Amino acid sequence: MLSAVFGFGFAGNMTCLSLCVREAVPAARFGGAIGAVMMVAWFGMAAGGYMGGVLFDLSQAYTLPFMLASLSGGLNLLVLASIALAKARLKLIVRQAGS
Repeated sequence: MLSAVFGFGFAGNMTCLSLCVREAVPAARFGGAIGAVMMVAWFGMAAGGYMGGVLFDLSQAYTLPFMLASLSGGLNLLVLASIALAKARLKLIVRQAGS
């Protein structure tokens, strides 16, 4: 049961990436953009698990790996928020220039 729940969550995560990329880039650039996003996503998933293991081996506790994972997630949210704000500002500038 746990495997099924995890699988559906993971599949939803990867599907969300393609939807977000489609929303953010023009259709003509979708192929290159989704390739870059997926490459970075898979690298992050691979490096995160490996680094978590290395940090656990060094500290013999999960405190440091979880702290760094939380920090990485927080930085990710800051990047996403800055992109959303920049996109909103651009829309506002274009709307003001058009009127």
